[in-house]
Amino acid sequence: MVYRKDIDGLRAVAVLSVILFHAGVPGFSGGFVGVDVFFVISGYLICGLLYEEAGRTGRISIAGFYERRARRILPALILVMAVSSLLAVFTLLPFQLIDFGTNALGVATFLSNVTLWLQGGYFSGPAEENPLLHTWSLAVEEQFYIAFPLMMALVLRLKRRALLLALILLASLASIAIAEVGTRLAPTANFFLLPGRFWELGLGAMAALSVRGAPWGRPRLAADAVSLAGLAMILASVLAFDAVTPFPSLWAMLPTFGALLVILMAGPETFAGRLLASPPFVAVGLISYSAYLWHQPLYAFVRTALPQWNTVPVMLALSLLALGLGWASWRFVERPFRNRAFLSRRTVFALSALALAALAGWGVVLREAGGFVDRYPAHVRPLFSLSLQQRGAYVAGAYNAQVADRPFASDAPKLLIIGDSYSQDFYNMLRETGAFAGFEISADYINRPCQIQRLGSAAERHIEAEHRRRCASPQAQINDETLARAREADVIVLAGAWLPWAAEAIGETLSVLGEGSRADIYVIGSKIIGPADLRVLATLSPAEQRAYRLPPAPETRAVNAILAERLSPDRFIDPLVLLCEAPQSCRLFTPEGALISYDGSHLTQEGAIWLGARLFTQTPLARYAPAR
Repeated sequence: MVYRKDIDGLRAVAVLSVILFHAGVPGFSGGFVGVDVFFVISGYLICGLLYEEAGRTGRISIAGFYERRARRILPALILVMAVSSLLAVFTLLPFQLIDFGTNALGVATFLSNVTLWLQGGYFSGPAEENPLLHTWSLAVEEQFYIAFPLMMALVLRLKRRALLLALILLASLASIAIAEVGTRLAPTANFFLLPGRFWELGLGAMAALSVRGAPWGRPRLAADAVSLAGLAMILASVLAFDAVTPFPSLWAMLPTFGALLVILMAGPETFAGRLLASPPFVAVGLISYSAYLWHQPLYAFVRTALPQWNTVPVMLALSLLALGLGWASWRFVERPFRNRAFLSRRTVFALSALALAALAGWGVVLREAGGFVDRYPAHVRPLFSLSLQQRGAYVAGAYNAQVADRPFASDAPKLLIIGDSYSQDFYNMLRETGAFAGFEISADYINRPCQIQRLGSAAERHIEAEHRRRCASPQAQINDETLARAREADVIVLAGAWLPWAAEAIGETLSVLGEGSRADIYVIGSKIIGPADLRVLATLSPAEQRAYRLPPAPETRAVNAILAERLSPDRFIDPLVLLCEAPQSCRLFTPEGALISYDGSHLTQEGAIWLGARLFTQTPLARYAPAR
């Protein structure tokens, strides 16, 4: 294919959008679409190069293609992974190192999009603190590189270009459908995995097969208008999209079709083509891959180890550093390895296999060593004994397995639990203490943003825009099935991280639940006392840990006050009364020195035992305490 400077310029637009988005720069809330632009470019170049090779030689050399990809991708990636691994050991806490090891294993096996998907969820840490978060897009491309050339080689042996185009079109249409449906049914998987992203790569591939060659020779006026429109579509996405935008859904067509228009129409005579082919854009485009590799580890390690530095000026400075490191990597790592006279194909494959095996082994070591938790004193190690996912598994595991959405089916007394993750905490307290012995238990989970409500027009206006679609689902609210179980229940417990608007409407909620029900209804308030900084806790002696106190979040005290005002004392339980010895002094450790909460919100097993013992002896729920 003819080298096009404007495509390097388009790479610059893509990488700068992503970098400024991850830096948190205002105005770049949709900068994540830069990855989608990269996918279109990759599909166009890979398919075009392979098709050109088939036309020139009569075949596609799969080994040659994999060699070129290994030379292009792996040297800079291995360098960044080596430096990141060193920084990780000195900056990350053990449970974070375990996750880093899992992701390193994913990078080595071209499956980091899968490991990041599996790590995602309510109890995962902040995405911005994950040094390897950005590697998901590399995995998507690598999976495409593995499968797509094989399919092309097979079809082109039949000399059926039209068949190849039809297959890519059908696969892309299926992928678009998956992407659109996936935003509703499985948004995390949809974001990270290839099925919902293939169409973006396919779009570029179809362009390469349809056009062949450079876009020059188009009517200048039309080419100017269309290529500028394409750039405008990309920039509009960068500026207008945000976390609320369902993605990758049909909305992703705006930046991807914008990239397609630029690729098809931005010839050297167009304004867009000249702009993108200008030296500054080309310079950034040439180093875009290495700059992309460097930026996220730099941001994440600073945000993790020095959170007070997480400011836009610091992130912009790190962005410049990423560009500088990107240039150095391109000049001294990428370019030498891409020179086919430098190493033979056999040597490239051998070194690649060795480096990836070493990276995978390092990932396994980090996992098996528990993130090197033995570095810490014995009394500190329990703070780091569980990963974020394992902590979440304790909070939600038994609840999901034993009582969630379970219909009542016996003549025993019946308890219905309704709420968010705090209702899971309540179930763990019940389970650990043996309270409500003899009761049949069922639970309805309602996400915190949706709140414990029978949602209608009045309630929906309070829900944050990004959650309204999810909260409109009957499964995300008190629904007819919930009310049917409420009519069977003897006791109903509502537990949640209440928001003021839901607390103010608690009377209406209880009226809806109580209609036709004989149940005693109890409401448990919010219990946010964090955030708990594990780095600080790790510096404390055992005596200092036991004496450590935190103030409750002001909004927690305020929302509990609203509930207390609207409910009688025999129906409302304020967890802060149990956790806090004074209004601004709440325990984070039990008297025996066990951690009550990792995040100042959700309970550990020891926290559930300790707080549960108080809940079922010092509140109206004492009548359901286990027999002694």
